[in-house]
Amino acid sequence: MKNEWVAVNTENCPVTTSRMVSEVFGELHRNVVAKIEMLDFSSDFFCENFNEVKDINKNWNVKPAYEMTRDGFVFISMGFAGRKATELSLAYLHAFDDVVNMPRDRNTIDLRFYL
Repeated sequence: MKNEWVAVNTENCPVTTSRMVSEVFGELHRNVVAKIEMLDFSSDFFCENFNEVKDINKNWNVKPAYEMTRDGFVFISMGFAGRKATELSLAYLHAFDDVVNMPRDRNTIDLRFYL
């Protein structure tokens, strides 16, 4: 199955999700959500860079999740340490750049291309 790690949302903005970040970085999704919810900055920044969405887990339970912009992703990824996390963060940033620069008839990018 192809992993679509950065996509264009309905506002035509490149985004990723807390679920995707948790899978890529090998973190529990609830821990990524907790990091997002503990961020301490202006509500304007939060509203511009994080959008709460619903996530349905394998047991069909609805849980909170977040869609995030590149800037939102940067704040979350700063908390991940190690060489692999650094490589993944850089690959993600390149993927965001490519989504911004790609023709609009293609709306996802496979991050594995950058690793």
